Amino acid sequence: MVDGDTVRIVSRGFQTTIHEALTDAVDFGNANVFVDDDEEVGPLYVPVPLKESYIGLGDEGYVELLFRVYKLRQEQIVSNEDW
Repeated sequence: MVDGDTVRIVSRGFQTTIHEALTDAVDFGNANVFVDDDEEVGPLYVPVPLKESYIGLGDEGYVELLFRVYKLRQEQIVSNEDW
């Protein structure tokens, strides 16, 4: 028996994100998913558009770096307390 306070499983956006990621993977051969873990409410799954994703390869041709480039509005930057 598992107590609700002991294990909290919340998958915000998982099914929608996986659907989009699988579509991208089949159509374009690549898919990216950002997972943000919030201790209070559980993981948040967000699909990352391929047009915002850049892959860096090492000398041997293996993926060593993945980064995202996107624009934010001024209000989004100012309201983010982490920055």
